[in-house]
Amino acid sequence: MRRLAPYVEHRDGRGTFLGLTREGWAEVNFVETEAGETRGLHYHETTRRLFS
Repeated sequence: MRRLAPYVEHRDGRGTFLGLTREGWAEVNFVETEAGETRGLHYHETTRRLFS
């Protein structure tokens, strides 16, 4: 397995956002949000998400 270095990294009191890879229309991100916090405040008309 290859470890990816993030192409973007944002950390603040809400948690962490890491952009892992982006190729064409597809991207893989890691998002960790602290309990009680809100993120985004926008929507995507179509999206696919995998939660684990």
